[in-house]
Amino acid sequence: MACEQVVAAVGPRGSIGLVGDSVLLGSNDGMSNPGLPTLLKAAGWGPIRMTTTLGMRVRNNSNQSASAYHVLSRWKTAGFNPSVIAVNVGGNHIGDCTPSTVSRCKAQVDALLNRIAALYPTATVWWAKTLHRLCCKETGYSPGMLGWNAALDQAVAQHPRLVVWDWPAAVSAAQPPITLDFSSVHPVSGAEYVKRSKLIVADLGLRMPAHYSGPRATLPAGGPRLLEYTPSTEPTRVYSTIPSDVPQLAAGAVKRLDLSAEPGIPADAEAGAFTLTVSGAASSGSVRVSPCGSSTPVSSIRFAKAQRVSAQVIVRFAPLRHVCIVATRNVDVELWSQGTFAPDSPTGQRLTPMATPTRTVTAVTTMPAEGAIDMSLPLPFTGEGAALNVTVIAPTGKGNLTLHRCDRAPTLAMHVAFAAGTTTSAAAFAPTAAPTSRQICAYVRMAAGTSFAIESDVTGLFRANDIGARFRPALVAKRLLDTSPATRAGGWYGRQIAGQRIDVPAAPAGAVAVSGNVVATDELAAGRLAAASCAIAAPATTVVSAVAGGRPTGGITSAVDARGRLCVWSTTNTNTAFDIAGWWEIAT
Repeated sequence: MACEQVVAAVGPRGSIGLVGDSVLLGSNDGMSNPGLPTLLKAAGWGPIRMTTTLGMRVRNNSNQSASAYHVLSRWKTAGFNPSVIAVNVGGNHIGDCTPSTVSRCKAQVDALLNRIAALYPTATVWWAKTLHRLCCKETGYSPGMLGWNAALDQAVAQHPRLVVWDWPAAVSAAQPPITLDFSSVHPVSGAEYVKRSKLIVADLGLRMPAHYSGPRATLPAGGPRLLEYTPSTEPTRVYSTIPSDVPQLAAGAVKRLDLSAEPGIPADAEAGAFTLTVSGAASSGSVRVSPCGSSTPVSSIRFAKAQRVSAQVIVRFAPLRHVCIVATRNVDVELWSQGTFAPDSPTGQRLTPMATPTRTVTAVTTMPAEGAIDMSLPLPFTGEGAALNVTVIAPTGKGNLTLHRCDRAPTLAMHVAFAAGTTTSAAAFAPTAAPTSRQICAYVRMAAGTSFAIESDVTGLFRANDIGARFRPALVAKRLLDTSPATRAGGWYGRQIAGQRIDVPAAPAGAVAVSGNVVATDELAAGRLAAASCAIAAPATTVVSAVAGGRPTGGITSAVDARGRLCVWSTTNTNTAFDIAGWWEIAT
């Protein structure tokens, strides 16, 4: 007879079904306290259905109470449709195969996975490896265990919705240690089962897909006027602590910048696009650039200890063209202007967003002896400028990249600051030499003999006197998405896993594009995040280049779909956030 436990309450992490043998049976409420269903409910899961029994097998057999195949059918008949299915079956199959006969067990694993796919085609499967020693803890693993677990490893490559939990490795690493029986199959007491259950809850929370439970975050209020963009004739450094005689921006101190005296900031400008570069921090933190007097908690860039990193910042000006900079740690800061936004003017440009971003990838380039090189990046169409994301791929040395008009010498302005060995991305609005031009130039500074490649992802084109879109800045930048447990926003719960798409209602009805920042935190491995209209398939663009613990922030100006949605894709496991700076509208 199977043991059935049901938690009917709906949780923000979504529904989960668990099926298992005697190793999971001991995790039921009553067998151990708190039991696994109680711990899962506390972690936000629900509804929960857990079916366990002695001798549970995978296959479709006559003992339907001990057949995972039939358990799944009973769930379906009862109207239970879990978004995650956790399987703890395998210990009763250790006689079915060995490392040299893995195919026997692989066929049984495939049969259950195919059954799950037929009944629950959108469910993610979490499957625990089995653990069994020949006799005692000092003796090696049994051939049957090794064969079964090898079958699970092979299945991962063929079943994209399968995630395998390495229970033997988890036992070895567990702190506090888990005491098992003589053959290492079962924990020896209810207290030891609780330790195992907590590991299961932690792994599910770390590796299962984010789940949408709502509610959505509301859009911020927009500015009163639609604005056109005017690029800076020469990028201007409006603030810097880099000279040795200037102290770092102190943690918590507010640096108020009066931009009215800057020659590149016209009197009618109501917002600006900047490149923000930070470096030299003794610990991780963030910097916020915002209208003075605003109370937004949204950071413009995040950084790790000693990291030098850049990001595009689009910010509305406070009255008198003032902006304020605040850091959470002592840090060096540089702020360079890219351009400004103002009401209709003879020099103003409008944006034509690309329905599908276009990518150019350069060949790997070795730096010449002079330590600098200028390269042209093609554009898909003509225009006065482009909104784009630039990625420096696998640089073998540290350096920086500056985008500029190809008919002018580059300035000291930087758009991408990068470190050796770290693929790095940043966004920019870059001007062309003439309205008929189809290229911009990238000036790279690195040590002689180092190498790199560049990806250029064009998301929009700027044109003067066009019927394109004008910009409406948010009165205050706002976080519309955040999957981090402590600061959740936007209705998504859980981490964004590799291959998952998360949608964000990022602009109001009638808008054609949005500008803002994508933030990755607590990344488990290197990868990339892309953002684009939800109307297209996963794009090959890069908004954020993620490394484990890197805390990157990437700007994006992108088309949105007809409902105003922006989608974010990831190739790694991360917590993801999106902060809106404003949106683009075509006046009717």
